[in-house]
Amino acid sequence: MNHPYRFQSDKFLKGVIERLPPLPRPSGLEMLNEVFKYTEGHNGGSSYNDKIPGFGVKHNWVKKSIFWELPYWHTNLIRHNLDVMHIEKNVFDNIFYTVMDCPNRSKDNLKARLDIQLYCQKPNLHLQQDMNGRVYKPKGTYCLHKKQQQEVLSWMKELSFPDGYASSISRCVKEAQCKVSGMKSHDCHVFIQRLLPTAFRPYLPRPLWEALTELSVFFRDICSTNLNAQHMELMQMNIIEIICKLERIFPPSFFDSMEHLTIHLPYEAKVGGPVQYRWMYPFERYMFYLKKKVTNKAKVEGSICEAYLIDEITNFASHYFGDDVQTIWNRVPRNDDGGLRSVDGYANNVRSFDVDQSDEISQPSRVLPTQTLDDPNILVESSYYEEIGQHELIQLDINWGNKDDEEEEEDDDGDGDGDGDGDEEEEEEEEEDEDDDEDDCYGGDS
Repeated sequence: MNHPYRFQSDKFLKGVIERLPPLPRPSGLEMLNEVFKYTEGHNGGSSYNDKIPGFGVKHNWVKKSIFWELPYWHTNLIRHNLDVMHIEKNVFDNIFYTVMDCPNRSKDNLKARLDIQLYCQKPNLHLQQDMNGRVYKPKGTYCLHKKQQQEVLSWMKELSFPDGYASSISRCVKEAQCKVSGMKSHDCHVFIQRLLPTAFRPYLPRPLWEALTELSVFFRDICSTNLNAQHMELMQMNIIEIICKLERIFPPSFFDSMEHLTIHLPYEAKVGGPVQYRWMYPFERYMFYLKKKVTNKAKVEGSICEAYLIDEITNFASHYFGDDVQTIWNRVPRNDDGGLRSVDGYANNVRSFDVDQSDEISQPSRVLPTQTLDDPNILVESSYYEEIGQHELIQLDINWGNKDDEEEEEDDDGDGDGDGDGDEEEEEEEEEDEDDDEDDCYGGDS
């Protein structure tokens, strides 16, 4: 309740100080009573304007789902499953295209600037008028300039990954048109978790870069195969503060339902387990596999069924072929080094080892602590939140690419004694400069 963000009316909604406590998570029975309270006697309709009475004033229910008629539906801990795959992609699209200032895809448009003028106290981001009477949009601190965009695209064009790690992101880069198009969901998954902090580090202000880095680490941990129930509670608190940091910088139109859904991901991961068993990647991949089998677009379902039956028949019959016939069961793998392979599929030239030689084997980078194996609250382990152990976001101490970094390390205060202890006057000047930079980043009074 005493968080400083609650009293910063100039960084969020203009003139609003948040004094209300956070809303508790309603139980299934409370949700059921609320649904029946507002939807009782409403049959619904096909028209979009046929809304439940009181919509937008007393409630926001647009319909009553048929699942509420199930007697056990209100007892489910998760009545809906949020797809991390699509949330990641949509959040990445909003961030990437807004920072790169891509036309028609950026969330920072003319309507967004009008919203800033209406709801926020950021005069540096208001629409301006030139000498000829034309209205133009001032460049925000969260947007890159043309030269910086070209440098990012050139860096993306030279990216290469190990085989099987990710697809070729460079194929999506069009340097001549200065745009990126055609990135798949997994490309966005890799970029937001591994490349986003590196790509924008030299160009964005430090407060924005740190917030994006914290968001990148959040998605990396929420997609981890090792999770801890206590760490999920910590991530639940941290993601709220990360979203607030982004709200201080980006325009209100940047935040749609996808940015809001990230707040619910830690709870669903705590209750439902790792996201690998719940996201849409395997289903999307299999749908792509089925769609490739369509040869007659007039009979899509029949075409898929016919091709599927043919695959099953040929796979069954291939077990009776000789070893000289190449099938999917004995074909050479894509990454073949030319070594001899035995009948059971293992290479003959691989040296076997004994238990005494285990020291030569590389050990895993993360091991679940022994004392936590019997803890019923432990689902699995998370590397990032295991290290911090308390509610505090990551504190990054990274060089910002200054050319004189080595000289600054030798003598940070500039007084020639090399001890790094500066004068009090110099420290006050540095604090004033940092405050000015932060105000510029948030679009405050210049």
